[in-house]
Amino acid sequence: MKRNTMIVLLLVAVIPIFSASGCFILEEHGPFECKLIELRKNPSSQYYDAVVRVDWLTLNDAFKSRFSLVTPTQSHEMRELKFIEDGRRDTEIENDDVFIVPLNRPDWKFFIRERNDIYSLVNFWEMLPENDRWHPLKSEAMTVAEGIELKDVNGTYKPIPGLLPEGWKLSEDRPISTGYRYGELNYSKMKGRNIKEEVDIRYYKLTGEEIEELTTISKTEFLSDWSEWTRKMSYPGVTAGHDSVCWDMKGIGPYGWSYRFMYIDTDMLIETTVNSDPLEWVRKEKERQVIQ
Repeated sequence: MKRNTMIVLLLVAVIPIFSASGCFILEEHGPFECKLIELRKNPSSQYYDAVVRVDWLTLNDAFKSRFSLVTPTQSHEMRELKFIEDGRRDTEIENDDVFIVPLNRPDWKFFIRERNDIYSLVNFWEMLPENDRWHPLKSEAMTVAEGIELKDVNGTYKPIPGLLPEGWKLSEDRPISTGYRYGELNYSKMKGRNIKEEVDIRYYKLTGEEIEELTTISKTEFLSDWSEWTRKMSYPGVTAGHDSVCWDMKGIGPYGWSYRFMYIDTDMLIETTVNSDPLEWVRKEKERQVIQ
């Protein structure tokens, strides 16, 4: 009898949940999960406060002093955040606690850190109004990238941006040479010793065979099979008037969101990666408002 009881209890413990499609699914949780329940306008910051609830917590001794909450622009000690619903132990985090996170423009996500452990990554980009949504396509770096043209530089054609905005400079120039299939150009905007925005360009001179192949398939098909990232990550687009393949690199790059595209101009294949500090966009937006 005891053995049968144990079997029943085991089955109850692992019983799967049926999805709408009729498939068996098991709900999985990390040890610490939060949910954004509201974005509130903050007149002081002219942005938002995030109202966040602790939805799942299995960590022992989850003292607030153990954790910090990190956004793309700032970091908060959890013990310093305002808890509007707190459990029985105000020094610890507990299930159903609700707290407020003051955000800066253009914060679009947050996670909770404990030393080297990361918990509860919450992305609320789609909840933001379009005007508040940061994206690399809105950066000055993307404006530089869209101005790239093939130009004759001392008898060699290279993909060169047009007029560079103030503060930008050529940081690297490695031409195509023996042993290297591609050349590299890097344009960057520095503040002190820190790179705030950059445009990294790789360019390939197409071979006769590749040019011949382009007479039988579209440029998009050709580009989609060019490299690992174009095969696995890319989608078709139009960039600076060229048919291109693109990769929206959300969560990747020095600022947590890069953008890459590739197209063909004449007999040159051009791959460009854009990196930009989101705070540069905020600064530009403020400058634009002052001018207006």
